[in-house]
Amino acid sequence: MAVVPAFAGWALFRAFRRLLPRNTSGVVGASALAAGVSVVLSAMAFSLQWLFGATAPVAFDTVFGAMVGVHVLIGVGEAVITGLVVAAVMASRPDLVVGAADLSPTQLAGQPRVANRTFAIGAVLVALVLASAISQFAAGDPDGLERVAEDAGFADTAKAQPFAEGLFADYATRGLDNEGLSLAVAGSAGVLLTLTVGWGMALAQRRLRPAPSPRL
Repeated sequence: MAVVPAFAGWALFRAFRRLLPRNTSGVVGASALAAGVSVVLSAMAFSLQWLFGATAPVAFDTVFGAMVGVHVLIGVGEAVITGLVVAAVMASRPDLVVGAADLSPTQLAGQPRVANRTFAIGAVLVALVLASAISQFAAGDPDGLERVAEDAGFADTAKAQPFAEGLFADYATRGLDNEGLSLAVAGSAGVLLTLTVGWGMALAQRRLRPAPSPRL
């Protein structure tokens, strides 16, 4: 359910871009629609895996209906969040949105630009605040897959994954008894690790990019 949204989401985005206006609103709308639909597709993909590899005695149509129904609602939330994020980036640094690379300067006219350092610092601060502070108000209800597993009666067939006893397992920090602090440290560590990996990949791509040939 992590692979399908990434690849199917990009394909859906390109398809929606062809249908929507060639402007900033079209990019934001295509991003939101692709995010929402890809979540539902991932639920369908899980259901197909269930059909061919399930060990619990639960019918395919039961799992399919429950997974799609729950993830349609989740997809709406994903669409809203994605649309807001892409709209924010398009409003400040449209050059960072690969899906908007085909828009001409005229179509992006009037869009203010933010310096790279300002944008990077702001993005990191927002991510850290969300991961360490806003996450404290997250609902304790199970996610979509866990909810379906509980409702359909196959939650007890789950097996522990290799990192179940890891340092940051289950959105907490091993060794910290304070629940709020434990969650904040785990969330902040996840943000910093993700940003570090992304930064490293960007540097690697920049070094591998061939130098432009001199003009004659």
